[in-house]
Amino acid sequence: AVGGRDLTKFEGLLKFYQAVVDAFPGQHAKLAALMSHQLQLAGYSAREDSASSDSSTSPSSKRRKKEKKRNRKEKKKQKKKRKKNMAVKKAEEEEDAKSGSPTLAAPVESHA
Repeated sequence: AVGGRDLTKFEGLLKFYQAVVDAFPGQHAKLAALMSHQLQLAGYSAREDSASSDSSTSPSSKRRKKEKKRNRKEKKKQKKKRKKNMAVKKAEEEEDAKSGSPTLAAPVESHA
């Protein structure tokens, strides 16, 4: 057992991987990433203590992250715009109140 894990169930996979790496020298990193991704798609989970996550580098994951970031930016922009509009509206109301503008006041009825 390496690192507290029983690797006997992965002996066939290890032999296959070693054969592929031998057949394609210099491609170790790409092969490892590809194999990890395929194993995840097949339902095998990644090591829990793994510091690197292959799913964070997949194209669909990057696309989702970009979309979430874009949505957060858009919401922040809209919130800022609403806040600015509210501040402008409040300032206008205060200005109207100071100047005594009758535009907001109800019409005064006169009894003659």
